[in-house]
Amino acid sequence: MDRPHSLTIVLLINSVAFVTIVVLGFLYINHVDQKRAEDERQNDQQWCELIVTLDEAYKEQAPTNATGRRLAELMHRRRETLGCP
Repeated sequence: MDRPHSLTIVLLINSVAFVTIVVLGFLYINHVDQKRAEDERQNDQQWCELIVTLDEAYKEQAPTNATGRRLAELMHRRRETLGCP
């Protein structure tokens, strides 16, 4: 093999390897991001159960002191922020 032809092959192999690594990197990042988003949704749903229970309890029987009223307001806002039913 002559040198210019060998150099072309080496450059081609390196270019293909580089593109492959970049594409695989993007695919991996996308996979990890989707997994994280799904984990966050599941976590939010678990919190929703507790928050809705407390928010409903505070609606049925209003807190009688400032701390209880603040807690009730925070639970209600968090319920809205998370989009809980």
